[in-house]
Amino acid sequence: MNYQDSTSVGTLRGTPRAVSPVKRRVVIIAVGVIALAVLGGLLTFQSIRESMSRARLAANRPAPLSVTSEILTPHEMPEILSAVGSLAAITRATLSVESGGSVTRIAFTPGAHVKKGDLLVQLNDTAEQADLANFRAQQRLAEFALGRSKQLTQSGNATRAQLDQAQSQYDVATAGIARAQAAIAKKSLRAPFDGDLGLNLVDVGEFVNPGTPVAQLSDKSRLYLHFTLPEQSRPSIAIDQPVAFTVDAFPNRQFNAKIAVIDPEVDENTRTIPVHAIAENKDGPIMPGMSASVHVDTGATPNVITVPEIAISYSLAGNTVFLAAEDKGADGKQVVKAKKTAVRTGISSDGRVVVLKGLKPGDRVITSGQVKLFDGSLVTLREEAPAGTPAQPARP
Repeated sequence: MNYQDSTSVGTLRGTPRAVSPVKRRVVIIAVGVIALAVLGGLLTFQSIRESMSRARLAANRPAPLSVTSEILTPHEMPEILSAVGSLAAITRATLSVESGGSVTRIAFTPGAHVKKGDLLVQLNDTAEQADLANFRAQQRLAEFALGRSKQLTQSGNATRAQLDQAQSQYDVATAGIARAQAAIAKKSLRAPFDGDLGLNLVDVGEFVNPGTPVAQLSDKSRLYLHFTLPEQSRPSIAIDQPVAFTVDAFPNRQFNAKIAVIDPEVDENTRTIPVHAIAENKDGPIMPGMSASVHVDTGATPNVITVPEIAISYSLAGNTVFLAAEDKGADGKQVVKAKKTAVRTGISSDGRVVVLKGLKPGDRVITSGQVKLFDGSLVTLREEAPAGTPAQPARP
């Protein structure tokens, strides 16, 4: 057995063999390459996943909403003061009898039109008629005695005192006739003015006391139109100023009136001015008690910007509109987006509102479909509504 060979073999098996520097560098480089390859693969995977996510988002993005719009141009805006009013009869009375008695006749038909002086209700006046007949008889006798006394006085057969007594008896009888006629007049109720009657409130045979209501009489030929306006409008209204109004019973018909009374004091609770106009109602289509939509034309303001009322979103935070503005989309192509814009509004008329701040001529405001919009929404424009001036209301 060779001892040296055995020692060499043992040395090789029991002691680790030294690694050369070249091999170490090769291993490090290989590990680095593998790590870079893994990192590159992860980055590539992440990029592919993000691209796929963007594609899915693009595929799920809602389609542009179809809206209408209007290009704003300045024009003249009629200034109309609007209010809610009520109609009332200028001449109106609850008729009652002056004297008590039993009703013997109802001389009118409920709802009929009567003339001044027409008999409406007759009470029992038998006693008063008897008194009238008695006084007339006394008057005839006193008249005969007076004539005889005048003749005797002229011939010297009667004294002046006898003539005065005969004259006094005649005057007493004449006064008695007048008193009886007045009592008879109180037993009949006559129309104090032309007008239309309501229901009869008493019946034949009923005993009524003085002051008992008998019927309602209203003159509908001229009516009061009562309404109120804000105190700021006082410089814009005057006596005899025309007023236009409509009523629910005739929504497509305009009625006219003229301001007759402007209350001298402002209501402290509402800070409004009570105004009373007079409307002619000869043919009688409108009635007392009707509600009225009142419009007072105070002129026009030139060069104002207006938008349709439906284009404005009202909230406590402020009023806004959506403008249609051109922009670039994610793919770089030209698109139209909704741009939410704050505005300050003024008066309104005929469905349009004056915009005092926030818009300028040439802006394109979205006039429909804005309920589903948010700032930056994609939109497509349908056929535009004409931008012309608002319709002029009929002037009274």
